[in-house]
Amino acid sequence: MNTVRIGFFVSVLLSMVFCWELAGVGMMTCLLYCLSLVLGYRGGSQFREKSSPYECGFEPIGGARSSFSLRFFLLAMVFMIFDVEVVLLFPAMAGMMMDFVPVSVYFQGFFFFLILLLLGLWFEWSEGSLEWL
Repeated sequence: MNTVRIGFFVSVLLSMVFCWELAGVGMMTCLLYCLSLVLGYRGGSQFREKSSPYECGFEPIGGARSSFSLRFFLLAMVFMIFDVEVVLLFPAMAGMMMDFVPVSVYFQGFFFFLILLLLGLWFEWSEGSLEWL
């Protein structure tokens, strides 16, 4: 019974530490964002020349920003999602080979992970994002 209480206490303590770390990271992010807004403000027209595109000393031809196809962006996002899937599954397979955790736990994790990915794929398909592929 004591080991159960100690284990529960340790898990609660670790959860609290994680929450405080998460809150600290969020506060630091907000602080740095606000600091960049304050320090990065450049009012007036004196910086117009510095913000224009530079083309080897010549006057710029056309706009600096050109549009790109959203379909290529979606293709890149789909590729990244499934690439990350493979990267996350390889260490799990290596861990399963080491017999640190029972195989049933790994299969439950794989099943949950693959269900999430299949739900994402189904959502993209039903939205029509994958029809041109």
